[in-house]
Amino acid sequence: MSERSAIRREVLTLYAVSVAICILLFLSQYALPFIYQNSVALAAMVFIFLPLEVLRKRNIDAARFGIHYQQLWRNLGWGLLLALCVFPLYLAGHHLWQTTMFNAHFEPRRQSFHLFPRELDGWPRISRRDQGLFVWKTYDHAYFWLPQPQKQAATLRITGDREPGDFQAIVPVNGRFRTIRQPAITTKVEGATLIIRSSLVRFGGRVAIDRLDRLRIALDQAGEVESPVRIGGSRTLVSPPIDVQRRYAWLLYFILIQFALVAVPEELFYRGYVQSRLAQLDRRTWTVLGAEIGPSILYTSLLFALGHFLVDWNPARLAVFFPSLLFGWLRQRTGSIGAAVVFHALSNLISELSARCYLVKLS
Repeated sequence: MSERSAIRREVLTLYAVSVAICILLFLSQYALPFIYQNSVALAAMVFIFLPLEVLRKRNIDAARFGIHYQQLWRNLGWGLLLALCVFPLYLAGHHLWQTTMFNAHFEPRRQSFHLFPRELDGWPRISRRDQGLFVWKTYDHAYFWLPQPQKQAATLRITGDREPGDFQAIVPVNGRFRTIRQPAITTKVEGATLIIRSSLVRFGGRVAIDRLDRLRIALDQAGEVESPVRIGGSRTLVSPPIDVQRRYAWLLYFILIQFALVAVPEELFYRGYVQSRLAQLDRRTWTVLGAEIGPSILYTSLLFALGHFLVDWNPARLAVFFPSLLFGWLRQRTGSIGAAVVFHALSNLISELSARCYLVKLS
């Protein structure tokens, strides 16, 4: 086997193994709470360990592939400079996309950034054998479900810093929940507390929480042992009652995750290993704004986009091909993955924050 074929085979094999592991993590996260809670960290370990181990076995210095800590301030400057040039164009295009394609309007609401704890996020998988109260939330609603038959009528109290929003009963349909009209469930409002009573053997519902800054959920079952409570898609066990409030702390957490567990691992794998390895196969290169680039940047970006798509089968994920070209250019221009890490993390941050500033107009 020629050296070129060996390099090509090595890259594609490592890419296939890494993406396959990420797909398995994505598919198993809702069945295994540990994976749900740590899926991002586990994927980061894959993207860091595998390429570094391959380079170690090949006796290749990782610094040759741009994986080093040198010239940190210079790399930070390049990442910020490109962000200042690109982000205004991105925001203008994003505004046009939201307003024309989705009929959305620009409305940066406080509730879009002042969030309840992330542990409540996600749809849990609940079977009839599960016991206790399940609570989770989506963007504007809190959900609860009691899967086990109750020996007597149960009462749920949802209390906020102001009166909770509209209540709707829910039933499970094909592993998800749909709203229904349920006469057996009655509601009453006392001050800032919504009292929900049901004579059904199992019941659940959802309530609008977009106007609430605090949320307390308590289940009354007179004469019975207090039911366990599990929250979010991870089904994390917590002590009742649930008492949470909105905070801005998620933003710091999001920034740390984007830098440490997303940008660094992905840039090390794709721009550090894949692009540098494929660059050894480039027969021609061109100078673009001071960077020597070749077909390897295009191939790496294709693999980068395909990897994102294969994990959750969302065609919109293929759009990461375009920022990937900029990540690759930064890698070639600076000789390091550092600037690409900075720009990559900032790109994810701007994308997340800008998306939260738009609301879809319902007809």
